[in-house]
Amino acid sequence: MKNIYNLITFIYFFILSLLPLSGFAQRSIWPVDTSKVKWFRTFDFEQGENLNSESIWQFGLPSKTKLNAAFSGNRALITDSVKLLSGKRKDSYEMKFSIYQDLYAGNFQIGFRHRFDFDSLSGGMISISTNDGITFSNVWSDTGYYAPFWWYDNLYAKNSLLWNGEPGFKGSSTDWIYTQINLTFFILVKREDSLIIRFDYVSDSLSSTHEGWLIDEIQTGGEARAGGLGDHSLYSEIKVFPNPTHEQLFLENGDDPIRNFTCYSLLNPEGKLVKNGSLLPQQINTMDFADLENGLYFLQLENSKGEIVIKKVMKN
Repeated sequence: MKNIYNLITFIYFFILSLLPLSGFAQRSIWPVDTSKVKWFRTFDFEQGENLNSESIWQFGLPSKTKLNAAFSGNRALITDSVKLLSGKRKDSYEMKFSIYQDLYAGNFQIGFRHRFDFDSLSGGMISISTNDGITFSNVWSDTGYYAPFWWYDNLYAKNSLLWNGEPGFKGSSTDWIYTQINLTFFILVKREDSLIIRFDYVSDSLSSTHEGWLIDEIQTGGEARAGGLGDHSLYSEIKVFPNPTHEQLFLENGDDPIRNFTCYSLLNPEGKLVKNGSLLPQQINTMDFADLENGLYFLQLENSKGEIVIKKVMKN
């Protein structure tokens, strides 16, 4: 297992060495048919909301010289809809998603339209938290056990550094940009209960006046090549019992051999692989838990069609 992990780590960093280092980064790690992305939710910010009064982020009517209109409708997410920005500050807007309600087949897709006007000492970046907001990492910085994202379009490049040394969007856009990020293996391995996506606006104390960041039509979903977490009918295809368990866990495949699960992976809360193996169709399969420590585990089940479900399992 250690040799496999080392090999994957080597491959990952080798791939990263091939990625663009400045400007906008295009889809680079693996070819993906974006037409197969299934969007579940769209946030258009038309409904006003009282955000943190100490933050400059607003659901507002863009009324600046460059950032002067939403992509669709009237309202958008913007770093103050009227006033120009300057001086040192960091303001964030967070969106929290549940692994069981919003993530799809072990991956998470986010796409959004945006425009920005930054000076040389300001910019915008995207951060991620998988521990309920205790810590955040730039989407380029948190590698986890595998790649933090599997593909992306129009994301800032790894070496597009802001004044604080973090990668981010900088400069001034001439038109609307459509950025997409797929967090497939980041979520698939980490297995936390929630994911927080955070849009960070940052500027230095010497920053001159600029208009900031305008974001609209945020979409969330997943790539439709696999159909698991959003497809609750899959849960009926297998029974997992007893749960909690002490020594053995039984996995009973359903009557449909096509949708029967063929393999499993068991991970601990830190995302480390504990066990994996194959499953027999239309039978009761047994997994030994006697040698495992008490606590929470995440059981990933996959069938021959690439459909995936994830179940929580307790050992006591």
